[in-house]
Amino acid sequence: MSLDYDLRIATNLQPKQTLELLAKQLNFEWEKNQTLYSPGIVISAIAENENRQTFMQSLFGFTPTVNIWFWLDSNQDYEQGKHSLLLATTTLLNSLPGDAVLLFNGESIVLEKIAGALIFNKDLATWSETQLAEIQQPFYIESLPSPLLSHEPPSLNISNATHTRLKSIAIRQGISLTELANQAIEAYINTQIAELSQN
Repeated sequence: MSLDYDLRIATNLQPKQTLELLAKQLNFEWEKNQTLYSPGIVISAIAENENRQTFMQSLFGFTPTVNIWFWLDSNQDYEQGKHSLLLATTTLLNSLPGDAVLLFNGESIVLEKIAGALIFNKDLATWSETQLAEIQQPFYIESLPSPLLSHEPPSLNISNATHTRLKSIAIRQGISLTELANQAIEAYINTQIAELSQN
């Protein structure tokens, strides 16, 4: 049985260039000059289409340009394939500065790298602590609920005082409270990202 993972990543590289990077750094073998092979895993890459880019932007806050597919064979060389998935994903995330999310079956978050923070989903323990110890970059392990599996928008608890001030500003600007809150949070996030990138 095939287990499907896809890494959706924002990068300036073309799909084939991402595969060339993996072939060079991890010595994966080419199959028909379009896919890579290693025991237990097959890897391919395509450009993201515009509809999917818009969809991912609305859910994850970034616009992926390349979708890298990983097929793992659960019946043969599965552990080796799973280890190759970790190596391939972290190699790409180390080499490419853009945001990314690795999905299992197109909907469950395995890991994400957003604004430079690499986070593994503790609720979907794909790799052991020993395997994760091989990673050559800082990372976190937290719950990552997937917006692809929920139709409910996320919510934040804010103080009454903050709510009152936001509501007043929103009314004066003629926009919704949700729109203003999103603008304020986005401005704060951009400031924090700029500060972190300088460190």
